[in-house]
Amino acid sequence: MFAFAMGCALSVSPAAVNADASDSNDVPLDALVVGGDPVAMSDVPWQVAILSANLNSVDDDGYLDQVCGGSLISNRWIVTAAHCVVGDDGEAADAFTLDVVTGIATLTDIESTDRRGLDRILVHPEYDGEFVNDIALVRLAEEIALNSDQQPIAYPPASWQGALPAAGSEYLVSGWGCRAELGPSEACPEDDPDGYYANTIEAVVVDDIGGPTASACGANSDFDVEIMICAGDIAGGVDSCTGDSGGPLALSDDAGGWVLAGVVSFGFGCAQVSYPGVYTRVSAYAEWLEAMSGVEPFAQPWSPNTFTALTPTRLLDTRSGDRVGTLDGSGPGGWCWWGSGW
Repeated sequence: MFAFAMGCALSVSPAAVNADASDSNDVPLDALVVGGDPVAMSDVPWQVAILSANLNSVDDDGYLDQVCGGSLISNRWIVTAAHCVVGDDGEAADAFTLDVVTGIATLTDIESTDRRGLDRILVHPEYDGEFVNDIALVRLAEEIALNSDQQPIAYPPASWQGALPAAGSEYLVSGWGCRAELGPSEACPEDDPDGYYANTIEAVVVDDIGGPTASACGANSDFDVEIMICAGDIAGGVDSCTGDSGGPLALSDDAGGWVLAGVVSFGFGCAQVSYPGVYTRVSAYAEWLEAMSGVEPFAQPWSPNTFTALTPTRLLDTRSGDRVGTLDGSGPGGWCWWGSGW
């Protein structure tokens, strides 16, 4: 076990995220639509971008290299999706093949000096190669200095399993993924003049569908409530999508703290009617996360979140698509992972 700084919930109130701010980068979430407006990094400071490693200094484009998202749970450890770091051969990627960027909202602003190397990738031992037990840990080669744009988010304890979050809970999901509503066999239109992949991070509120005892997630046939969260809208239009894989599904309590309830995992296309997004349920893996990272879970009493209800919109995601051309993110049978994958 490695001993590192304990992750804690960041005290940022939902009002601070939802309201207009003097900072030009603070865009109210109710302005967000598919292909809509960005938010400031300080609104989601736990979010990181996972990039193909900068192996060629001539080609250093953070926008083209971004493949997945992740969440800081300490100043060194990051939670992401297993499918983001496992290749077609079923083996975890070598740490040197990936970079992580923290605290930067716009991918094209990333410079070589902003890229942080990894020294460890840990995939859940029971990951099935698709979306069962779709969770992994990656460790930065060096600790980062925390500030308003890069802060850890707490993760829930095992005691949440089977009890929380409740149906109707509102989550905040964020990323740099595709902003288009996609059918199950459609790729994000990268050549669109407006750029369907986000360059600056975006976020949106999605609702929990069914709660911790749900037997189904819309028409999704591969849903297991014990290890997954169903979130979005049965009517469609709200979702994570290609490029968002591994990113956070964050839950706020009424004290303004944030907890990492889920990890962007998979879906049937993006924002399709009857097919909400499916997220890895983090509380199901609390003991594994603590044993592997040494970062303790959230230990404070939890109370229902108080997000102000907003117009549902689909968020970016990495579930399918191929931003770089070397990663294959298409899932089996029409399913798409919310990340470019390996």
